[in-house]
Amino acid sequence: MSDALVAAYGPWARGWRFSVDDGEFSTGPVTSWCCTYHSIASPEVTLVRVSLALVEWRSWLEHIRRTFDARPPFSIRDSETARFQLWQLMTLGRRIDPAGRPDNDRPWCGRARDVLRWFMSGTDVPAEVQEDLLYDVVGDEPDEDW
Repeated sequence: MSDALVAAYGPWARGWRFSVDDGEFSTGPVTSWCCTYHSIASPEVTLVRVSLALVEWRSWLEHIRRTFDARPPFSIRDSETARFQLWQLMTLGRRIDPAGRPDNDRPWCGRARDVLRWFMSGTDVPAEVQEDLLYDVVGDEPDEDW
């Protein structure tokens, strides 16, 4: 299904099943899809669930885009400034927190790491510096509890 969605809509569609809680790809924003065991039903019901999940995923990506666009330009004058700017982005409430729903108690580091990587990919920060900054801000393990 993921390959078909990516073929039809582009690479952004790949995250349609990053679900809240204990889905196949947890710590995501999607509530319409859990996992194949719980989400696949009749073909009609399954397609509705996939469609709803894709819309949820796209809405979250657009929310992230608005959050990025609202930020001042990312500066790499020095690593301390860059680190501070990433911390600011991380602590904007839980705006970038895909699991930031009241009914979700899953760690959100993994998806936050992805979001910060996306944010920095639109800057002129070299990839090796990006990874160092991610390590400094998020930590070593994607789901490390901090």
